[in-house]
Amino acid sequence: MTQLLRAHGQAIEQASLQRFDEDLDKVLALATGGPLHAEALQQASLGMKSGGLGARKAQDAVLPAFIASRVQARPLVMQLAETLHQHGFLPEGFEESCDAAPDDGAGALSDKLPVARRPRLTDLLERGENDARQRVAGLGTDNRAASSRQASNREPGRRR
Repeated sequence: MTQLLRAHGQAIEQASLQRFDEDLDKVLALATGGPLHAEALQQASLGMKSGGLGARKAQDAVLPAFIASRVQARPLVMQLAETLHQHGFLPEGFEESCDAAPDDGAGALSDKLPVARRPRLTDLLERGENDARQRVAGLGTDNRAASSRQASNREPGRRR
């Protein structure tokens, strides 16, 4: 389910998310031997470190999962898009349409948070973007180092 939320996010109909959450409640009832009251269901949705079962509600996880996916993937997608565009494989405007994608759900998620928590979301998004950029930059370094090692392994006269 998490992969669907990350990949499709806001495109998933609310009714589908609600059905999934209702089915999750039924599974929890079967696993625990009977229906659970609202407080028990809420506790079950907490992470294990918080005393829950980690049975996250799809309706609660959809925006954070979608946004996290976009934030983490964006630098790599943009790097690939730039290379493909340089070689004429992408249409004009592709980068600009991808550039706006991470904010698609951030505003909606921010609106659901208490006003006092909104700066924390902004901070988390900025840290996530920085982390993703650093990882993509590291990929380039790793690739150059690997290419250099491969080239030195192919030097004439070098024994294997």
